[in-house]
Amino acid sequence: MGQTMTNEWKTLTRDAQQAYRSCRFGDAIKMNILALKLSTRAFEHNFKSQPEKAIASVIISYLNIIDGYVAENELTIAKNFFEDLYYFLERSLNRTIKNDEQSTALLNGLRKTYTEWALFKQNNPDLLMMPSYI
Repeated sequence: MGQTMTNEWKTLTRDAQQAYRSCRFGDAIKMNILALKLSTRAFEHNFKSQPEKAIASVIISYLNIIDGYVAENELTIAKNFFEDLYYFLERSLNRTIKNDEQSTALLNGLRKTYTEWALFKQNNPDLLMMPSYI
């Protein structure tokens, strides 16, 4: 992300965290969706020079959205966002990888996503009945 976009992402993420702490989950979700749009829009550019940061901003945005939906007890929507995150990372991994740093960043991102998914399923055993693509 360019410096302006990075600052905007950080501000949105920080404001969303404050909204979440104030139990304004809908507001937090909206701000995190905007942050996600910023991070995915800048992903290709950032991934070339700072793959870890590019991946982290996308994952953080997704996980913050998921937390908001969990707080609202919208577990199906949260599950769908997990799947969207997984597919985003999988599509990125399947593209031509130019260097080891990029592939390592993607694999680390997939590992983090899977770990968070496992915790989510452990905490929400009813979801075991729902089909999953992760």
